[in-house]
Amino acid sequence: MHGYKLMIVDDEPEIREGLGAFDYSELGIELAGCYENGIIAYQRIQKEPVDVVVTDIRMPLMNGLELIERIRKEFGYIQTIMLTGYDDFEYARKSLQNGAVDYLLKPIDFHELKASLAKAVGVLNERQQTRLRSTILERKAKLLAKYLRHCFLTELMNRPLTPDEIEEGCSSGELLLDGGRYTVAVLRLDAAMAAAGPYTGKDWNLIVFTLDNILTEIWDDHYGYHTVDRKNGSCFLLAANPEVQSEPGRMIAILQSIRKEMLRFRGLLRSTVSIAVGPEVGTLGELPFSRSCAESLLGETPDTEAEYRSGMPGVKPAAEPDAGAESQIGRPDDPPAAESPKSLIVEEAKKYIRLHYERSITLRDVADSVHVNPTYLSWLFKKTEGLSFVCYLTDCRLNHAKRLLADPQYKVYEVGEMVGYENPRYFCEIFKKNTGKTPQEYRNRLLTASLPLH
Repeated sequence: MHGYKLMIVDDEPEIREGLGAFDYSELGIELAGCYENGIIAYQRIQKEPVDVVVTDIRMPLMNGLELIERIRKEFGYIQTIMLTGYDDFEYARKSLQNGAVDYLLKPIDFHELKASLAKAVGVLNERQQTRLRSTILERKAKLLAKYLRHCFLTELMNRPLTPDEIEEGCSSGELLLDGGRYTVAVLRLDAAMAAAGPYTGKDWNLIVFTLDNILTEIWDDHYGYHTVDRKNGSCFLLAANPEVQSEPGRMIAILQSIRKEMLRFRGLLRSTVSIAVGPEVGTLGELPFSRSCAESLLGETPDTEAEYRSGMPGVKPAAEPDAGAESQIGRPDDPPAAESPKSLIVEEAKKYIRLHYERSITLRDVADSVHVNPTYLSWLFKKTEGLSFVCYLTDCRLNHAKRLLADPQYKVYEVGEMVGYENPRYFCEIFKKNTGKTPQEYRNRLLTASLPLH
């Protein structure tokens, strides 16, 4: 049983007493109280909201129609049932227009009342399931965005990525990386690097969770992004805010404060914490070099260090895929435009994006939906539409966000979630980057424009 709360409102004492004596438990309902007019009931609802209200129409001070209209505007989830006499059918019709799930004629038949309450409970159960599904989907979206961010950051710090890979990774992982100055720092649990560390599997999951939380709270909101290696607990911090590197020693001071916070959990970590900072680089392609230098300072030089050095200024970077490479991954020779299926593939991809942009989706998701290689779809999108997959996805999301911002019932962060952005700060930054205004500034302009002239 759900334990829904029921309120009875009627100015006739015998009606209140009769309805109050009825056993509602088999419907999953418990009586919250009986009240003699709409004003008293409305005041009570404001203090202690209920789920179902059964109310008479004709009452002094505030009648039933006024009560359900206020309930509809302020407490839209409350289900209402109207009680009416034979001469008040027009009132009953209005009550249904105001959202009442049913109306009952006096004298009241308890079987009819039970059927009406069952209908109200059905609506409440359905809404509860919808909210539950929505909560689960939101949770999955947040976990997916976090997982995609971790995967992208790991790749970004370990191998040179193409511009398309970086654009798509930043979008799916909700990262803004356009500062032009980057540094990778490493924080290492020294005990985890020993041949036989002091950790059990149960402890290790808690340790990784704790490290991730500390870095999320202290680092991510101000300085950049991080990822934690689940194998050895090494924390990789990407400094993407130029202000962090602008003052000598500032980044070290920040990292020392993070280490201090970690050591608050020394009983769990059972380890000292070492810190190393790689050199500042000017492109995202050079991040593997910064990371490998930081690890070298800690005595852990990757075998592929020479590969990472290829991104340094003055050294030729890894070659971009040429036309031949594209043909090897499935790009067909261009047939005549009238016969080309390319536009059909892109249209289907666009349709998939328009149907699913409110959740985290990746280029691979879209490519799988149209049964082509992700790299080929990326190339095809640019050739056919003149813009990248990420740009089209962003346009879809922001165009919908603009429409939602015109409705003041939604908070800015709710609008962001409704169009597929898990991180409110990222939503605000990407919105401003593309429109020149923050979501709140855009909303204020809309509201000002809609004000009547005097």
